[in-house]
Amino acid sequence: MLLKNDYTLVIAGVVGEEDYKTYIMETAQKLGVADRVHILGAITESEKYWLYKNCAAFCLPSLAEGFGAPVLEAMQFGTPVILSNATSLPEIGGPYARYFTDFSAEAISQTAAEFLNSDINTETRTNLINWAMQFDWNNAADKYWSLYQEVLG
Repeated sequence: MLLKNDYTLVIAGVVGEEDYKTYIMETAQKLGVADRVHILGAITESEKYWLYKNCAAFCLPSLAEGFGAPVLEAMQFGTPVILSNATSLPEIGGPYARYFTDFSAEAISQTAAEFLNSDINTETRTNLINWAMQFDWNNAADKYWSLYQEVLG
């Protein structure tokens, strides 16, 4: 993602395997972008929300995602999201996210660059917020309750 631009990649959260962190940094070194990759590890809730609010985009190129709650959290701040086209992420990101369809370094770089150079304006940010708001836990609970009543009824 960092090829052909001057963005910084911040990776927040627990990296389970130390070998994976080493792999990330070795790959960044090979690509000549290691000085712009920062692995923070575990962060507080307030740090997480600060990052969502102040980043150029939230990226989740996950191939094994359960639901995608971090995507909704980012979108609730009007933060543009770039996601994998796998698992539940296209449902969560909907029409307002950009998707990685090829995971080669060149394709990821191109997708990120096109998105970050697009017109991410107030309307775009409002659309992201509105899209995220449809995923309300109370609404989901009500739908499950209705389904359970119907099945048991």
